[in-house]
Amino acid sequence: MLQGIHPSLKEIDTTSNYIIYEERMELENGLSGGKSFGEIAKELGKDRSTVLLLTVREAAAYSNIGINKLDGLLREPNCPFVLFVGTKKLVKRKEFEAFLAKSLII
Repeated sequence: MLQGIHPSLKEIDTTSNYIIYEERMELENGLSGGKSFGEIAKELGKDRSTVLLLTVREAAAYSNIGINKLDGLLREPNCPFVLFVGTKKLVKRKEFEAFLAKSLII
């Protein structure tokens, strides 16, 4: 069981398709270390497609784009890869990858 976590959160099935905080940290560290989504997913025992949304820090680590530059891109009107959850900005991974594939200069 997870220590220091609210009792109701200790019972979450970590074998499901959801990613818990500790796994998010492993994801971010893996991306910073140059690992692929596939490698990280395999280590976590998850399917690669489980990681649909990235935090800004994870997207920055994945793309080697600075957090401030990425934040500026996410603020642009009609940004195709931003998802707002309240005031939190998340990055849609597949749309972000498509944006990077067609961009020459950011």
